[in-house]
Amino acid sequence: MSFSKVTIIGSGNLAWHLVRLLKKDLVQVYSRQGKAHGLGRSIQVVQDMNELEVHNGLFILAVPDDYISEVTKSLPKGILAKGTILHCSGATPATVLKKAKRHGVFWPVQTLTKGRRISYKDLPIMITASNPNLEKRLRRYANGLGCAGKIVSDKDRLKYHCAAVLVNNFSNHLFSSTEDFLKKEKLDFSVMHSILGETSRKAIDPGPGLSQTGPAKRGDAKTILRHLKMLEKYPDLFSIYQDFTAGIFGKYLNEE
Repeated sequence: MSFSKVTIIGSGNLAWHLVRLLKKDLVQVYSRQGKAHGLGRSIQVVQDMNELEVHNGLFILAVPDDYISEVTKSLPKGILAKGTILHCSGATPATVLKKAKRHGVFWPVQTLTKGRRISYKDLPIMITASNPNLEKRLRRYANGLGCAGKIVSDKDRLKYHCAAVLVNNFSNHLFSSTEDFLKKEKLDFSVMHSILGETSRKAIDPGPGLSQTGPAKRGDAKTILRHLKMLEKYPDLFSIYQDFTAGIFGKYLNEE
């Protein structure tokens, strides 16, 4: 049994993508501002929770983690009793929604920006729910959308979320810091585009463990010292360079 009706609570980056992913089943979008810029003219947007249609489908909370509990408490009793309430956080337990009889998590493992179109094919969706039958239904629903539904515990989802922060948010911060460094040195960050692309591709195949290169991997102390000398006036990058060098060197120290 699928879910024939979906309501989205929120109008930010995540909501923008959920509208596109779930458009065939979408009933309404709730936005506190009464507006949902960029979500599409045909989408019915409501500003009052009491205007939400009560149905036995999905009510997806596409809101920041800190607001999940507050928004859940604001949902009409009829929705809490009849609908399935989901949040989309990788780090928040499903039990924060325990006021609803049927509840769970529907977390897409992707960096999402409003207005930036991506393919949803095989997009991993981490699923946790209040009972095993609901978990299986949500997984079938995700797979039916062309995504890759995966049932996980709260504990394992938190681990996946931490991993996502490391590979996405932290790496992007490193890219941003590198761009700032090159700008200050009056150099062109676009020169890095090619190596950035190949680094990402190699992280997938053959995998990061087999793809490490560079002076720390080969124990090139002279190059490392030249880099550190140059980075002395950039203390944040200096620390990052030192820490990463020590980590890489330690990992591959005993390799032949």
